[in-house]
Parts: sequence; C-alpha cells; structure tokens
Amino acid sequence: SRMIIICRPSFNAPPMRVLSSSDSKPLLLPSPMRNHELAGQLSRLRQLIDRTGKATRDIELQAHWARYLCVVAAGFLENGLQTIYSDFAGQSASVPVARYVSARLSRVSNPNAQRFVDVAGAFNPRWREELEEYLNADTPSRKDALDSIMNNRNQISHGGTTGITVHRVRDYLNRSVEVLEFIEDQCHGRNRE
Repeated sequence: SRMIIICRPSFNAPPMRVLSSSDSKPLLLPSPMRNHELAGQLSRLRQLIDRTGKATRDIELQAHWARYLCVVAAGFLENGLQTIYSDFAGQSASVPVARYVSARLSRVSNPNAQRFVDVAGAFNPRWREELEEYLNADTPSRKDALDSIMNNRNQISHGGTTGITVHRVRDYLNRSVEVLEFIEDQCHGRNRE
C-alpha cells in the first residue's frame, strides 16, 4: 500500500507529496493545490474516500458513505473557489478591496460550473472564456463533474434519493480539482492582467 505525506521542504516552498511503498523508493511530487490549506483538505478528503472503499463491502453502508463524501466534496469545492479568489484579491488589491471581495465570495454557495465561470469572469473576462473552454475540453467534461457533485449534494441535502457511489465521488472530485488547479494557475501569473 502507498502512503502519502504532505510536507514542506522550507517555509516558503510549496507543499510536496511523498509517495512511498514497500516496493519502491519515496518519490517527491508537487501537491496538486498551491494553497497549503486546500492541499491539506484535499489530502484528508482523498484519504477518507480511499478508506471508505476498503472499510466495508456492505452496499447500503457504502451508499450512505457516498452521500456523505459527496456533501464533503461539494463543501471542499465551494471553499476552494472562495479561498483561491480571496487569496488572489489579498495579493492583488488593497486591504479594503480584498476584504470586500472575500465577503462577496463568502456568499457563494453550491457553485455549479456556471457559477465558477461567472466568478472567473468577474475578475477577468478572458479568464471566463478560458475557464468555459477548459470545463468542456474533455469527455467526460469537467463541467459535468462539477455539476454532478453539486446536483447530488442538493438532492441529498433535501432528502432526495441519488445513485451516487464512492467511485463516482472520487472520479467527480478528481475532475473538479483540475478546475481548481486551473483557476489557481490563472490567479498566479498565467494570463494575469
């Protein structure tokens, strides 16, 4: 089995993942998220998803866990959107403006793919276009993954039934994290105006 450890070689360095197993040397890989807090949240969520799949063979229990994981994944994506853009505002604007942006972003809840695009466009019209293109670039699309997590979350939170599985949550989360990484790239220099 592989173990993933998030560490930071020095204070200013980005987090790194150390992958190790009994049959290979440790590998040092960059964390998928630039933001240290988000990298930690993502690591914990992925560990929980992995443990859930191994913890029980009971189909009904796995279905309950899948619903829980879907809600947690949706919360992570919502937090990711808010955190990335708030960090960008904090680095790019005066303190009062950054505070205002952060307050406005804190009101964004259940962000589907269109809401991600709208927020990106509020910062930079070119970012909107690029994000729309990126969301739909692959099949299955990243847009579908984001929307599936949010739609399932809404169904679950309102007592509806859903066919979500742990495997689907993992797949949707992985595709959705690609969107957060893309947004981080936009905010950290690439296409920055």
